[in-house]
Parts: sequence; structure tokens; C-alpha cells
Amino acid sequence: MATISKPKRSTDPYMVDVMIRQRDRGLILECLDSDAERAGGLITGVEKLLSLHFNKMRRALDAPLPAHIVAALGPIESRSKELADRLNPQELPVAVLRELNIPEVWDGQAWQLLTSIHVHASIALDRMKNQRSSGMHVRRYGEQLELARNDLEHQFNACRALRPDDDPEEYEGAKQEFLKICRKYLPKAPTARQPRKIKK
Repeated sequence: MATISKPKRSTDPYMVDVMIRQRDRGLILECLDSDAERAGGLITGVEKLLSLHFNKMRRALDAPLPAHIVAALGPIESRSKELADRLNPQELPVAVLRELNIPEVWDGQAWQLLTSIHVHASIALDRMKNQRSSGMHVRRYGEQLELARNDLEHQFNACRALRPDDDPEEYEGAKQEFLKICRKYLPKAPTARQPRKIKK
């Protein structure tokens, strides 16, 4: 479960292939006004498009929220500064440097790297703290759904171009039915939720 300090487990890297059920295949072909010769290719094309958007949507939904990134960066920012202060070669006794016996500590490279990490983490924290996490996954979902709908509508128009003798109302009805059927194969809409606050 995602919290303000911990994002959901990362989405598996593999692609999920969407397979349209037999009953829906027939309905889609009716919407596209397809003949038997084109049926296989049309269904395969719709399945590929649905697979693409299904996977894009599930990855977008599982991406860490700003609150998760802030929670992860906080310890990096504070501990890198603490360690940089401790490894400043100008502040360490020669005996300590000798016992560590690490060239990067002697010449200050370790101090420079840790200081750079601290500075970059601080900048990122300042930037991310101004971004709202509440409802972001719902917004991401809506954006991805709109992209999917646009591509599916384009697919419909390419497969079944509006002809002069077509009834515009029937054509639009077929398009909406096609989009409704395809929608069933995309991830369900998330519910709005507030990130759980950490107890101090």
C-alpha cells in the first residue's frame, strides 16, 4: 500500500497483452462495419493499441507521487551533509586520514561528491515540496485515458471512414459503442485519496 513515505511496489517491467473476448470481437466488428476478410487484422490492431495504453496507464498509476520522492530525498539530503562535514579533510586529524587510507578522502573528492549530493537533494526537495500529491494519480489517470480515447477514436475513423451515404447519427453511435467496449479493457479508474501523514 502506498503511503506518504512509501510508494506502491513498482510495476512489473513486462508488457501485459490485451486479448479481446470473442463476444466483444463480434461487437467491435459490427461497429467497424467490417467484412470477414479484414476481421483478423482489425481485431489485432485494436488489441495492440489497447495493450499499449493499458501498460502506459498502469505505469502512470504506479509512478511515485511528489510526497514519496520528498520522503526518499529527505534522509539523503541530511545524511550526505552530515557525512560531508565528517569527511572534510581540512577538519580531520592526519592520523584519522592515515587510518582511513582512502585517496578520495585525502584529496577532498569524497567531501566534494557528498556536498554535491546534499546540494542537489536540497534543490530537488525545495522544488518537489511545492507539488501537490493529493489527487495526482487521478489526474494522471485522466490524462492517460484521454490519450487512449483519442487514439482509439483515430483507429475507428481509420478503419471505418465516414462515407457520403452513411447516417451520421448511426456512425457516431457505432463509434461511441466501439469506445465503450474498448474502455472495458483498460485499467479501472482510481479513487481519490489523501496521502497518509507520518506521525511525529
